[in-house]
Amino acid sequence: MEIKHIENLLNDKSDNLYVYTRIQSDKNNKFSMNTNCKLDFSSIFKICDFINKLDTENIILVCRSEKEPYTHQHPSKKEIEFIKNKTNKNIKIFYQEPWPEPVPSFVETNTSVIRFGFDEGCMLDMKCIDPNFSIEMQFSEYNFLINKNKSIDLGGKKELI
Repeated sequence: MEIKHIENLLNDKSDNLYVYTRIQSDKNNKFSMNTNCKLDFSSIFKICDFINKLDTENIILVCRSEKEPYTHQHPSKKEIEFIKNKTNKNIKIFYQEPWPEPVPSFVETNTSVIRFGFDEGCMLDMKCIDPNFSIEMQFSEYNFLINKNKSIDLGGKKELI
C-alpha cells in the first residue's frame, strides 16, 4: 500500500497531528478511506501503547460529541475513559464544533494531537469523500494513525470477502 500518498495529504498540518483512519479495498478493487469510523477494540489498545511511547507529555484527543447532526459521538465516552486510564500522559479532550466547522490547529509545545472524526478543513478528509481518489493496495482493511511524516499501522488488518 502506498501510504505515503495519503501522508502527503497532511503536508499543511502540524508534525504532531495524527488522524485515525480506516482504509479498505475489496476483491473488486473498490477503495474507501474513512476518518469517521468506529474504533475497534484492538486499535484502542494500540493507540494507548502509541500514546505511552510518545515523547510529548500532553495529548489532545480531538473528538466528535453527541451534538453532531450527522454522526455519533466518536470516540464514545467509555472509549475516551479507557484511553485516559491506560495511558501515562496528560490527556485533554477537545470536542470540535459540529460539522461543517473545521478543526483548529493546535500549536502547543510538548503536545501531540490525535484526531477522530471528519474535518471539513483537511485535504485527507476531503479525499475520503472523493469518489475518484484511490491508491493501489491489496484487498483488506487497515487502521492507521496517519501523520504527514510517519504513519502508525494499528494492525487489525482484516481480509475482506
